[in-house]
Amino acid sequence: MGNKHIRGEVSVKMKDVTAFKTASQVIADEMQEKGTMSYERAAEILNMYENAFTVVKRHFPLAQCGTDILLKADLLLMEHGCTGDNTLYAQSICPDEINHESGDITELFSKHMGEVFHMGGLGGIPFTGKTGFAAFSHHVPDDGNLFILFAPHIGISDSGELGKYTRKGQNRDGTACGAACGALKFCEECKIEADNNLRMPGSPKTKSIKKPGEVYGDYQMEFITSQVNERLGDIISAPDEDSKQAALAYAMFEVAKEFMNRNIHFDATFAERGKPNLYLLGGIQINMPKPMPDFFMPLMFEERNANGTVTDLMESTFGTVLRSRVGTPVPPEMTETDSSV
Repeated sequence: MGNKHIRGEVSVKMKDVTAFKTASQVIADEMQEKGTMSYERAAEILNMYENAFTVVKRHFPLAQCGTDILLKADLLLMEHGCTGDNTLYAQSICPDEINHESGDITELFSKHMGEVFHMGGLGGIPFTGKTGFAAFSHHVPDDGNLFILFAPHIGISDSGELGKYTRKGQNRDGTACGAACGALKFCEECKIEADNNLRMPGSPKTKSIKKPGEVYGDYQMEFITSQVNERLGDIISAPDEDSKQAALAYAMFEVAKEFMNRNIHFDATFAERGKPNLYLLGGIQINMPKPMPDFFMPLMFEERNANGTVTDLMESTFGTVLRSRVGTPVPPEMTETDSSV
């Protein structure tokens, strides 16, 4: 990387220190692997990181890399007497392969906790249901605890677009989460047809949103579509495409949280096993452009017991709690002072 390669058009302006540090490490690793690097390639990496971090800070201001989430959550769990030996771990994460790569929060927690019970289906919704939770809770060690991580996910493409992801081996960007984006597209098309029908009486009726289970073998997608449709107005009222995709991710979190809450049931057998506490960590998994590590936006962290007591652990674990309305950008002063990303 000598001076003879310097060109006037290569210009990078970095505002985020974390983005610069992370990009610099990637540049150093790539140089070590390949033995050389052009200024253009270095600028490309720096710009990609800066753009991605800017998007994350705007729409997911409390997002942190998976290792930081693990360290903070583990510290809290240890203070409450939870260890890998006495705590059974479950996760409800979308099965998309980009959520389960090396260094992702799913892999970090699974390795740290030792074993994992899988609850999640499309969109990170715990489709194993009440039966799945009952099975999981019956596996808890005697006098032990339960810990569940759940999250929908959203991708960021190499060009910095939310709801898109540049997958390995493909020369185009795809959607992420594909199920959520597909449901939103279908609901938007239905709304357009319905609006046109109102303006043009006598035109063919629009296709309706199907009820869960109407299409045999595709229950999960039908359920997601129905839930997105219920929240469609809030999602499509976003001012731009990135904001709309962020609103979709927040809406999917609410769907997953509601589904999870309906699944949780402490039955009479809990007394026989020492009435274990349940720790519930929920948020949004953010698939960053590779080779950047994925991020996680914590939105709830609670301790629940069989007596019905719920303790909010968010602020004590992660500091400042997001107070802005879900799906809307936070005030600039918050993103400027926050150092999570």
